[in-house]
Amino acid sequence: MKTLLTKFLAICSIGLLVLPACKKDEKKVYATNVATSGLQASSTTIVLTKADLTKTAITFNLTQADFGYSAAINNVLQIDAPGDNFANPKEFTISGKTATQAFTTQDFNNLVLALNLPTGVASPVQARIKSSISATVAPVYSNVVSLTVTPFALISYVWVPGEYQNSDGSKQWSPPTADSLVSPTGNGVYSGYVYFSKANSSFKVTSNPDWNHSNYGKG
Repeated sequence: MKTLLTKFLAICSIGLLVLPACKKDEKKVYATNVATSGLQASSTTIVLTKADLTKTAITFNLTQADFGYSAAINNVLQIDAPGDNFANPKEFTISGKTATQAFTTQDFNNLVLALNLPTGVASPVQARIKSSISATVAPVYSNVVSLTVTPFALISYVWVPGEYQNSDGSKQWSPPTADSLVSPTGNGVYSGYVYFSKANSSFKVTSNPDWNHSNYGKG
């Protein structure tokens, strides 16, 4: 009996010695001394025009945030109107470790039009970078860059007044009631359908639904 007790105590002692060796050696990494990203714009006053659709309208330069250790950082450009405090900004994801992000006139116009800004009018806009590494770590934000942007209406129309309007002649050559052609991107190329009931019908093209602006056609 004494021998069995001695063996049992010996086995327990060995087990106690083994248990500490089985502890998981876990090393946790925390984001400390976080440095926010920086943001600069190539221009703070931007007037967007249809004539420059494919030209670069603005370039943003950014410095990467530092979360205190090596991690893949997701950068998002946020655009919003002043006073909203970025409560519901329009966002554009900047890929990888990109240090610059350029926008063509058309792309930046689309971005700011999403804020419901008036077209043809200079409006204040704010931009910043939101940097994040995971859902468990709070994002950090760059400095806010203030811009003044004048967007243009992307879609545009022309009107086609002519002899085809009203067979009785009562409302012929009437731009307000004429059929129109549309340019979805405002690039000056218009398409659409106009039905001419008679051959060789005369018509013109007007830039507005009146005769007081640019009119195109012979005579």
